[in-house]
Amino acid sequence: MNKHKYISNLSMQISKKADSLTKMEKMLVRDLIKAYPQFTYETFTITNISMMMNASRTSIHRLSKKLGYSSFALFKEDYFFQSEEVSTIASQDFVSDIANTADLVADSITEEMLRELTSGKKVTIFGMGINHYIGQIFQIKLQTMGIACEQYSDSRFMRLSSMRLQKDEDVVILLSSSGNTVELIEVMSEVNKNDVFAMLVTECVDSALVEMGAHVIQIAPSADLDWDIDTRLQTHIAMDFLLREVLLFKKRKADDKRV
Repeated sequence: MNKHKYISNLSMQISKKADSLTKMEKMLVRDLIKAYPQFTYETFTITNISMMMNASRTSIHRLSKKLGYSSFALFKEDYFFQSEEVSTIASQDFVSDIANTADLVADSITEEMLRELTSGKKVTIFGMGINHYIGQIFQIKLQTMGIACEQYSDSRFMRLSSMRLQKDEDVVILLSSSGNTVELIEVMSEVNKNDVFAMLVTECVDSALVEMGAHVIQIAPSADLDWDIDTRLQTHIAMDFLLREVLLFKKRKADDKRV
């Protein structure tokens, strides 16, 4: 077993949860990592850790929970990166995240969103990094549905295009997992100035873009690990779900006209 593989997953959990740890808990994490060569998979028990680190069993239980693990056993798997078990856990989490995103998106999409998307003259998608490529895919999809669409990821062009947005003619879709992307906050400022309808695909409902008035399509959080880089699959699923709802909405409107 490679005794350094554990770092990629566990260190990510530590970085994500660091702010919630007390000073004593941070010291315990540091000591556990330093003591890694002294443990084997069999000797890494709560009792042995408690004796070696002079920490209570309760403190060790609490630390594993605060690092995001539902049990000490899962914390132990990440500490030693047992590939088979971790792979199984990751697969279960992957399927669970997709199902969770489907539920969240279904609850997030409103009649107002669908009405705006089908009545505006143009949709503009803004997203940085990997979200840029998702924006490109759905730009094409929207165009094939007969909806004019542009997409931008370059900060300068994003700024210039957002300044040209017009009320009742443009609709904006923002792609940001954090909801705090600086470039998109600049875009949202122009959106508000021009009173343009904007929706945000995001993991975080407590964010700057939401506070600025973007209508939220919520997705499940995704892991971003060294061995499993986040592909923004949840964002892709949300956009695909949204476009399917747009098609159904357009069909309902067409059916109503025929009645």
